[in-house]
Amino acid sequence: NDRNFTGFSGGAGINVGLWEGGAFVANFTHANRAPALEELYNNGPHIGNVTFEIGNDALVRETANGIDLSLRHLGRRFRMSGDVFYYRINNFVFLAPQDEDGDGEIDFEDGLPVARFEQEDARYLGAELSAEGWFNNNIGAFVGLNMVRAELADSGIDLPRIPPTRARVGLDFRYGGLSVRPEAVFAAAQNRVFPLETPTAGYGILNVAGSYTVARQHAAHIFSVNAYNLTNKLYRNHVNFIKDLVPEIGRGIRFGYTVRFF
Repeated sequence: NDRNFTGFSGGAGINVGLWEGGAFVANFTHANRAPALEELYNNGPHIGNVTFEIGNDALVRETANGIDLSLRHLGRRFRMSGDVFYYRINNFVFLAPQDEDGDGEIDFEDGLPVARFEQEDARYLGAELSAEGWFNNNIGAFVGLNMVRAELADSGIDLPRIPPTRARVGLDFRYGGLSVRPEAVFAAAQNRVFPLETPTAGYGILNVAGSYTVARQHAAHIFSVNAYNLTNKLYRNHVNFIKDLVPEIGRGIRFGYTVRFF
């Protein structure tokens, strides 16, 4: 089945200074996306997703219009960025679980849950906030928050695999070439789910990242360590295709070494 797609993408924005270090930024984007080959023609097991995927060769191109409004501040001891965005996506392509026999359960084929690529108009509304500040030359703090609501425009049905509201808060300790950043990450429960999709419980985890930099005339040697999920929390990532089978990684630690030449 021979298919051809043509589209145009572009954007425009403004940046208005409000005070020293502060600005209001607005951006408008228009974008087109052609369906991928797997969205059009897949018809079999997808091992990575543990799903029996069915393509849809009737898909047409997606067309998105979006606006992003941002308030930003950049100072010596404090920086902040707050954003809100809205996107309307016509002919949005998504992978939908199937229940053709109407028994209220996902269909299975070859031992795998069946999902088909479908297409409807959708809208996304979200907000992001990030800020960091320094109490002195050695101690700082940071915080981040992001949330999004995504649904089909006509029916109001929530789209599948939409991330829950998440927050991140932590401290930043620096002394000479040493940097240590402990942080806590929190995710709310995701109960706004697509039909046949399972909800996901909220969670909170603790991570610590550290590094030590040895600077030389023409190179920097960076020794790093990252300790994640220190409380060994059992949790699941809502956007993971196989979240119902496999939780996220438990307590771990990773060491690294990087050399940068200049």
